[in-house]
Amino acid sequence: MKIIKTSERINPKVSLILLDWNVRESFHFLKYLSTQSVPRHQFEVILIEYYSGISKPAQDHRDQIDSWVLLEMPEDLYYHKHLMYNAGIILSRGEICVICDSDAMARPTFIKTIIDEFEKNKNLVLHIDQFRNQREDFYPFNYPTFEEVLGEGCRNNINGQTTGLVDKTDPLHNRNYGACMCAPRSKLIKIGGADEHIDYLGHICGPYDMTFRLVNDGLKEIWHEEEFTMHTWHPGAAGVDNYLGPHDGRHVSTTSIAALNLGQTEPFVINPAVSMLRNNGSTDRETLLGTLITPQYLESWKRVNLDKLGKDYFETKPSEISILNHRGFRVTHNEGKTHGFIVGKPYNLAFLENDQSIFPITGTFSEVIKKLNKALTLKVTILLLLTRFVFKARLGLAYLQHYIATRYYFAKKSLFAQNKKSSKTKKKSPKVKDSYQITFLKKRFRHFASRIDQFNRETSFMCESLDRLILFLLTYQNNLRIEKKSVLYVHSRSVKLWTTFLGTIRLLPKMEIRLIENLDDVHAVFGEEKTDNINKNLLISSLLFSRFYSIISEFKKRTKDNVIVI
Repeated sequence: MKIIKTSERINPKVSLILLDWNVRESFHFLKYLSTQSVPRHQFEVILIEYYSGISKPAQDHRDQIDSWVLLEMPEDLYYHKHLMYNAGIILSRGEICVICDSDAMARPTFIKTIIDEFEKNKNLVLHIDQFRNQREDFYPFNYPTFEEVLGEGCRNNINGQTTGLVDKTDPLHNRNYGACMCAPRSKLIKIGGADEHIDYLGHICGPYDMTFRLVNDGLKEIWHEEEFTMHTWHPGAAGVDNYLGPHDGRHVSTTSIAALNLGQTEPFVINPAVSMLRNNGSTDRETLLGTLITPQYLESWKRVNLDKLGKDYFETKPSEISILNHRGFRVTHNEGKTHGFIVGKPYNLAFLENDQSIFPITGTFSEVIKKLNKALTLKVTILLLLTRFVFKARLGLAYLQHYIATRYYFAKKSLFAQNKKSSKTKKKSPKVKDSYQITFLKKRFRHFASRIDQFNRETSFMCESLDRLILFLLTYQNNLRIEKKSVLYVHSRSVKLWTTFLGTIRLLPKMEIRLIENLDDVHAVFGEEKTDNINKNLLISSLLFSRFYSIISEFKKRTKDNVIVI
């Protein structure tokens, strides 16, 4: 590890944590920080570089960097952003830590907005969304105006707001969680900082994991509706040489989603320096930085070790995944200990306290899996298989329809563009034409393969959620019928129809099933001051909860143990 600069600022309000792993072509965000409306002493800038190289683009703005550290990780290791987050948290001196893009644009009010929001409420997780422009003439970055970035080529500008803020159906996937995340430093330390489990190695990572655990710890998440950052196109904007850990098909970590659903606040792998800081409080920085990097990372994060297993790493070694789904059961694995159960800590829920089931099961990974397999009845097994068949067929048909429709649209668009160019350009020679066609076919094949992979991951993720739902309802059907009336909330019409059908033919307990499709529905049922469901057992599918967790979590605080996320 090499320290290039150490901040001399005393008690700044905000600490900005910026990252690089030999990928940044521009650090123009630093230029925009020099034009902020607040005095410069109110914020500090921390740059964490993963490898040994000193960024030339960063050197162009050296005067704006207060702390600059090279972790000097070996070049044969994949990058781990969460390790860099933790390094930034340790080095920070501000009350508020801000993790954001190093190559974004920000208005002069950016820092002031952050300070103002935390003055209103200190128990806050603040996110600032990002406008993204695809115009290639802004590359290399040539400092376009804010108006130009918001104009032609901006793919997510809807009347001055981002698509993610306007969208009411799936904020989890339509908002940019990695653009800018702000949280109190003390709260980040309290939850153990960023999780350094191997699940988060490479591209599938982000500050949202800390957001989820902070919300579970009682903080309120908000998205600012007037302040935004902006990002312009550059090669590799979607990531280069991506290593992918377990995700839901849309590049959100399934480990993070599971931790959110389970109410988890602790990381699976806590950084030793963050742990020391949390336990001892005032430990000096040199000591903390000396314990920052765990020696075993130098072997387990090697490219050669992970590339041998390829993209199926986590299917090949399921015992190394923190949280996985096994035939409707939740299985958590950490530090050689494995726990298997039906839903997040059901043994702590009041209405299940007299349940005599065998769960949770604890032991080695293989022991737990064997016991869980043995616990499944023939009825449950058949119902799980039937449910998977029905929904994979339905989702497959929907995917095929969408793929055909999009291919038709882009084919028409491409044909129009080619016809327009044909009159202005000379005909290509046969060799050039053949080479072009081969390149085109390779590109189409890669695209098709990625779509197949996405389909497999999305369907698996949804089916796993349905497995848990079916297994829970069958296991605890007697408990659900007594004392309180149970209401099941689901995220899609097809899930409602299927569970209603199974209840009608008495394969599942018959109960009230309600559909929640958008934010309006969520606010109507779980919004502020809503307590009319307090005398009911509210069962919430995990897919519904993760999509609208910020609102439902606030409702859970008010209603306590009668809300169960399955």
